[in-house]
Amino acid sequence: MTGEDIFSNTGHLSLEGKIEKVQVARMTRAQVPILDLSLRCGSKLHKASLWRDEALVGGPCGAHPP
Repeated sequence: MTGEDIFSNTGHLSLEGKIEKVQVARMTRAQVPILDLSLRCGSKLHKASLWRDEALVGGPCGAHPP
């Protein structure tokens, strides 16, 4: 899948790679926790945000930041 068509598909998107950056979880005004991270897949760096329960666990699939 290329970057051009990554958002044209509906449903869930799965990426596999190395976590390069994880920021401290933040709260929205509606008290929803969000965790921002950067994931390297090959030569591309993808930014993602985990919401709600996923933002509060030890990272995706139990991963730990570098």
